[in-house]
Amino acid sequence: WPGQRLSSVVGRAQDYVLTPSGTQATIAALNLHDRLYEGLRQIQYVQRETRERLLVRVVVTEHWGDTNTRELAAALTERAIEFNGDDYNTYIPYHQAQRRLGRQRESAHVEERMIKVLRQQLELVPEDVRARILLAANLAYSEADSDESIRHLRTAVALRPNDPNTLYNAACTYGVLRKKAEALETLRKAFAAGYGNRNWAAKDSDLVWLHDDPEFQKLVGLNTSSAS
Repeated sequence: WPGQRLSSVVGRAQDYVLTPSGTQATIAALNLHDRLYEGLRQIQYVQRETRERLLVRVVVTEHWGDTNTRELAAALTERAIEFNGDDYNTYIPYHQAQRRLGRQRESAHVEERMIKVLRQQLELVPEDVRARILLAANLAYSEADSDESIRHLRTAVALRPNDPNTLYNAACTYGVLRKKAEALETLRKAFAAGYGNRNWAAKDSDLVWLHDDPEFQKLVGLNTSSAS
């Protein structure tokens, strides 16, 4: 995401990148010959051996801003989905980019597509805990089916009862669903299992319905006076 500005990029090894499944995607197909590129001087794609991420380096003009970067990220991820649309991990940055851009309709559309892909993934790999947590969260955010969301949360926690990240993400999803008792109990288990970022938990917007609760404040290390 927007960080240090580059003055130039050099080097080119090949004209394609590989999706996690091994499909070759040409750089020409990824490039978008439209207004998104008007503020770019150079662009370079860097792929690591794991294939899970594609680093995009850009040299921009003085008129380029954070919104341009988000628009470019959204457009490139849309192309990535065309090549690897069955991989639910592809949708995560795209969904985030659309939300940051304030594109509610597009964000909702991506959410629907992601829910469909996650359900397909769980039909093939029922023990995929990450997919279950993501599906539960997407269902909660979209207010599509709270009962299904809770079922996936319970299954994920049953599969990974001592995993701190699974427990914390489940607590957050219960928070989005406004299930206060379940969120508190699962958050307590997450901390007991080793989740250590209490400062983040104290301000996490997914847990906003707990922020005024004395038990939550005690869990995250706040006292009543500092929380008010």
